[in-house]
Amino acid sequence: MKKVRKCLPLKKISETDDIFNEIHRLNKEADENDGVLRISLDTKATVLIGMLSRGGHNRQGTNACDHDFQADAKLVPFGILLPHNGKSHLWFSESKVTADFMIDQIAAMIPRWKSDYDIHTLVINVDNGPEYSGRRTQWLKRMVELSDANQVSIQLAYYPPYHSKYNPVERL
Repeated sequence: MKKVRKCLPLKKISETDDIFNEIHRLNKEADENDGVLRISLDTKATVLIGMLSRGGHNRQGTNACDHDFQADAKLVPFGILLPHNGKSHLWFSESKVTADFMIDQIAAMIPRWKSDYDIHTLVINVDNGPEYSGRRTQWLKRMVELSDANQVSIQLAYYPPYHSKYNPVERL
């Protein structure tokens, strides 16, 4: 028997440039039009909270324990960035960040954004993370409900696979 090398996913597909062109067009259009707000959102890896060793140091300046013990808590960050002005919003979940959690946070922000920016359209920049994939029915169902409840049009602008580093919130 001969070992067969597994196929690796393509890092760049032929449509990558077309996807980027469409995202740049959508973003430019959103940034130039009044009443259209562009947001960028993402979740990050779980953060362990406690007196854990990071080479003997922690961010508070106190000594950490010599060995890594059980964490006091685990938090998963979720952030939203408004690229046109650099304003950011950050939330933490004690469990996995779900589509419901993210949309609940966006729904809480919409009244504020409506009063601050008088929006009628929301353009959302996201990467192809599993939480907000265009194939996730819960994500899409809640997006439609959010749009209907707030009388706001929503456009989802997905970055190409393996190119999440171009999503503005990644540098937050």
